[in-house]
Amino acid sequence: MARLLLVHGAFHGAWCWHRLQPLLAARGHSVAALDLPGNGIDRTPVAEVTFAACVERIADAAAGEVPTVLIGHSMAGQLIGEVAERWPERVRQLIFLAAFVPEAGRSLSDLAADTEPTDFSRGLTFRDGALQLAPDAVVPAFLADCDESARALALSCLVPQAPQPLSGSAGVSAAGFGRVPKAYVACQQDRCIAVTDQRRMAAAADIEFVAELPCGHSPFFAIPEALAEAIDACLGRFYTD
Repeated sequence: MARLLLVHGAFHGAWCWHRLQPLLAARGHSVAALDLPGNGIDRTPVAEVTFAACVERIADAAAGEVPTVLIGHSMAGQLIGEVAERWPERVRQLIFLAAFVPEAGRSLSDLAADTEPTDFSRGLTFRDGALQLAPDAVVPAFLADCDESARALALSCLVPQAPQPLSGSAGVSAAGFGRVPKAYVACQQDRCIAVTDQRRMAAAADIEFVAELPCGHSPFFAIPEALAEAIDACLGRFYTD
């Protein structure tokens, strides 16, 4: 059994994991999810949402006697990487889910600038101090292969994204980030982060185990059973107790 912490990406919240959590729990894992500052039902004002605050929220949830497996979706890859850099003793393993992977001295905005244009990047705007995704871009970017129930939930729960967390750089030292085992789950039909970019980032970070799923950016909605199986495969590479 592993202790798992699910960390959502930009615009999302803990709500997005509601189909996956019981499947992982049924496999014997201890599973928790959280809202990052300003996301989900957390009401931190956009101006107060920072990269450091997001990292500390995750680190606090990961604290305990048993090291935690951090599963980060999309934007959260940068955040879980920084948790591993600063508190490697709290992290048993990192699993990047269709996520950005930290590079030395580079922010998430820097990493995103190197990726292929997608439905997500074409629908992104900045308004009222926050990043906004055009309503007609939400389904193509996040939910193209998801059912109507998932679409309705997401359209009602997605929130504007505070921009500051995208400007923070994660550390990648050998003593921190480098010492934590890593795996990657790539999404082959992703229209938010192209799968070619996902594979490139995993390779650049020397992540040896990469599982691939035939889905878009939201496998926790589209194919949660297959995602749970892929996570177990990632855990099996390093987690034996």
